[in-house]
Amino acid sequence: MHALGGGFAFLQAAPLRYRSLDTPYRYRQESNFFYLTGWESPGAAALFRPGTAQPYVLFCSSGSSSQIGSAHGCGSASGQRCGGAGADLVLPISELAERMPDLLQGAAVLHCPLGVDPEIDQLLFAASRAARAQARRNGMEAPDTFVDISRIMGCLRQIKDSSEILLLRTSASITARAIARAMARTRPGIKEYHIEAIVESGFRQRGASGPAFPTVVAAGRNTLIPHYQQNHSPVEAGDLVLVDAGCEYGGYSSDLCRTFPASGRFTPRQAELYRLVLEAQQAGMDSAVPGARLADLHDAIVGRLERGLKDLGICRSALSALAGPVFQRGSAGYRAGSARLESFLPHMTAHWIGLDVHDLGAYHVDGRSRLLEPGMVLALEPGLYLGDGPEIPAGFRGLGIRIEDEILITNDGCELLSSMCPRAVDDVERMVGSET
Repeated sequence: MHALGGGFAFLQAAPLRYRSLDTPYRYRQESNFFYLTGWESPGAAALFRPGTAQPYVLFCSSGSSSQIGSAHGCGSASGQRCGGAGADLVLPISELAERMPDLLQGAAVLHCPLGVDPEIDQLLFAASRAARAQARRNGMEAPDTFVDISRIMGCLRQIKDSSEILLLRTSASITARAIARAMARTRPGIKEYHIEAIVESGFRQRGASGPAFPTVVAAGRNTLIPHYQQNHSPVEAGDLVLVDAGCEYGGYSSDLCRTFPASGRFTPRQAELYRLVLEAQQAGMDSAVPGARLADLHDAIVGRLERGLKDLGICRSALSALAGPVFQRGSAGYRAGSARLESFLPHMTAHWIGLDVHDLGAYHVDGRSRLLEPGMVLALEPGLYLGDGPEIPAGFRGLGIRIEDEILITNDGCELLSSMCPRAVDDVERMVGSET
């Protein structure tokens, strides 16, 4: 309410989505709506009106008032205050168009999702026109300015409170243990989809609602495809296996990645490249302190990869930033990436995580890379993907390695939330195949 600055805000629940004909996908609430209301059913909308006698109005379908989740700011305690998750006024969703013109009286600015649902856009425009017509008679303000609500929601969601951190910690723990279990059951001859099944059954067995995104299981040269999803190839002896997965628990996502040897032992070249990626990730973690900029983490990761690639003889020319258009500072002193080297690392080195895998939140503020603050949660995911180029020594060709972990920015540094899954070479080798 405070962030709205005198304006009102409107959000709508996610609609049902269908995979074909009358077969729906499993329902998942729109993240901003869930964050503010805890409501887990479709057919709902919310209007926030600071400064009025009824500042929180919830529209919902008849008989759905029990569908209250445990989202931030609206847990079971607030849900018990009335049948509408703590709302000051609960109305049938069928009355949305009829009641909105009156409810919009009192503010000149309406924050809402813009361009997401044409029908809702039209409803809000029509309601605002009617509200302005009333305002000419009663002298009250009515919305004549529409502002995309994503910026305010990004600010609210970027700093996690203790209840959110607990959910994120649990989500990371479930994913870490599920991937570790998959590593323990991996052996040559298994199929990628067998590993996928082990990971996702681990999610459900530990109480998660399911995957937060399609699970990636890539073996051999499939590891060179950052978002590979077919998961149908056999795992051969000598292959590296890359698993990128995350569950959703209480609405909050996780995102971890491990790369490990199918046979239980890295080759010398695989181990060298793996250690380099791991050291780059650790350099990013060491830089993750309050007051540092997100670009500092990226620079630390890229700097370690840069030195390591030179030391391994993979690329001896002067290296510049491997990736990171998200983190570029826009100043003349920041090195631009080269197209050739970006092929080694074609994705970001870090991203926010929360209700969404790539969570809302600014990466830049006032043209500069975002300062880190306690309560931020992000995933660090350095990787290297080496094809068959002439600059790559034969022992390294065809290797793709990514390591991803989640960290919480604390008052004096960062906390690794996904420590239950092995990272060091020796620990990974001990885990792989230990249950086959």
